[in-house]
Amino acid sequence: MAERNEIKTIPYYMIISKCSGMSLDIMEGSARMFYPLNTPLQHWSFEDRGNGCVTIINRGTHQVLDVDMAGVDNGTPVHMWQDINASNQLWMLEPVGENTYRIRAKHSRRYLDITEQSLNAGAHLNIWDATSSDTQLWIIREVIEESKPDSAAEAATAQPPAKRKYTRRKTTETAPAKNRKTRAPRGSRTKKAVEPAAPSVEAPAEPISEVSTEMPAETKE
Repeated sequence: MAERNEIKTIPYYMIISKCSGMSLDIMEGSARMFYPLNTPLQHWSFEDRGNGCVTIINRGTHQVLDVDMAGVDNGTPVHMWQDINASNQLWMLEPVGENTYRIRAKHSRRYLDITEQSLNAGAHLNIWDATSSDTQLWIIREVIEESKPDSAAEAATAQPPAKRKYTRRKTTETAPAKNRKTRAPRGSRTKKAVEPAAPSVEAPAEPISEVSTEMPAETKE
């Protein structure tokens, strides 16, 4: 890539419309405009293909910015496609100010533009002849990755894990259980033999003496 573009190949960038402040994003497999969220679908890298041309690669999908069906007419949609090293996937960056560029399709010589100059989220992209509209101006801003601390330094500054205090639980002493007789299993119990009762002997009834109803005879003197 030409040094005048001041864009390196390795870092990722956000491509932001100077007109709307929306970021170049991927929605439903198509290149669209959306609020800047700094997500991988809004991160782009530029791969140098020589002769001042680059492919613009999306970090989230690994697809490249592509002019649909290699169309050359005004209004031809711009979408995403796998990299096939085709001329309709090659772009030239033309600086117009600090971090601000026009992005020009190599095969048609037309510029990346926002369809109908929309300022809304979800707006589509196409190619169009050069105009004075800010919808053809793009701010290319490098994504600043959060640096991770060195593992050795992190280990040196790491605090040792806090020791947990061991608290011995108090045990309540209980009286020893009394020896309880173990019962035999229910099925193994033996029934106690029942002795037959002795036959009851009835005492013989005493004869009832007859009572005389006769009056005793008077004795003469």
